[in-house]
Amino acid sequence: RLDEDANLFAATPVPTSVKAILALASKEGMCVGTADVSTAFLHAVPEDRDIWVEPPIEMGYENHTVWRLRKSLYGLKSAPRAWADHFSQIMRDLGYSKSLIDPTCYWNNQLKIKVVVHVDDLLVTGKKKEVETYFLELEKHVLLKWKILNAKEKDVYLGRELSIDGEGFIHTMGNRYVDKLLERAKMADAKPVATPGVKDGKEPYDTPLDADEHREYRSIVGGLQWLAFDRWDLLFATTELARRLATPTKEDQKKLKHLLRYLKGTKELQMKVLPTKSLFHTQKDVR
Repeated sequence: RLDEDANLFAATPVPTSVKAILALASKEGMCVGTADVSTAFLHAVPEDRDIWVEPPIEMGYENHTVWRLRKSLYGLKSAPRAWADHFSQIMRDLGYSKSLIDPTCYWNNQLKIKVVVHVDDLLVTGKKKEVETYFLELEKHVLLKWKILNAKEKDVYLGRELSIDGEGFIHTMGNRYVDKLLERAKMADAKPVATPGVKDGKEPYDTPLDADEHREYRSIVGGLQWLAFDRWDLLFATTELARRLATPTKEDQKKLKHLLRYLKGTKELQMKVLPTKSLFHTQKDVR
């Protein structure tokens, strides 16, 4: 039995880390590669070495036969953390250091390669030959499907389209996601507006939403939160709506519809990650 107090946390990268890695790649003229680790959790050794399971009936074992797990399984609470620790050890063995700020980021200063990992999805930047070599080395440890992003191709990373655009990159959810979100909210034919926010309305009573309206409100706001990672013009309005997820009212619903009308008229907007034109200075915290 697993210890309920065990640390089961597995880190995921913040959106700014992904944007920062892409911005550095565009500034330094590096290529970008993506990879997916197949059956990632099955590579790791479980933290609890005394996990026992019954074999499948089809195997024909006698009753009261049990197996002790040598590798982690999907469905175990500790599986994400076990995989994260296993991948971290692989990266150390390959000569990579982990970021102190974001534990999902790794780099090798000698090879000038940077890696961001989101569970089993990898984003790698560096010189093309070095990135290819890294993937080949990683294939010796895990089952891997990888590709190098070319100028005329699109790839998908974290559900977002990734493509090269001139000197930089575009990493966006795309129009299809916005259209589906508007259709779910029954706002596909709404009249666009010019601003994402709206002042407090004149609703005489702060009437709570009923159960169905509340469920729809949570669903649509959740979709907007995922979209706002690369649509920063939506961030403030979406954050304000998210504050009301527990007890939304008719007034909150009105504000949500206004934001969706703004989204209807701006769905073509995309965030481009470009190299910075100015110098900036930082200091390392050596404490």
